[in-house]
Amino acid sequence: MELATATNPFVDEGAYVSLPADARSSLDAAVNQIGKNITGMEGRCQKPRGFVRLYETVKSTKGSIGIVFGSAGEPDARHLRFG
Repeated sequence: MELATATNPFVDEGAYVSLPADARSSLDAAVNQIGKNITGMEGRCQKPRGFVRLYETVKSTKGSIGIVFGSAGEPDARHLRFG
């Protein structure tokens, strides 16, 4: 689901995508398949700590986040602090 969403239309329209996944081999395959404007990030985002780590990493490297798309579940937003 994430791979299809990242490639159509986001990357095709010029967006930069940070794609989290548990397995390094899956990330490498996705990055190679998409080929541009993507960074694979090993880790889990189902728990608040993983989601915050992803957010902080992307914000520090790219400056901002335009869209967050998740299909594996929703983190409990009460535990997230953005700012």
